[in-house]
Amino acid sequence: MDGINVEGQIISPSMHKDGFAPPKLVVTGKLGHPEAIQVEDFKHLEKCISDDGMKGKATTKVCIPS
Repeated sequence: MDGINVEGQIISPSMHKDGFAPPKLVVTGKLGHPEAIQVEDFKHLEKCISDDGMKGKATTKVCIPS
């Protein structure tokens, strides 16, 4: 995404015992998507359906998280 930088990790008292912590994201400008989301995943799934003889028997669905 455009307009976001990763600056370290979120420090929390409930941090995992192995030291894992999620990244700290900082908004630095206008948010944007320089590339389409999940288009290649959709194309791959469509190809798998048609190659498997499932054309017309299956519908491609890709859920995009918010």
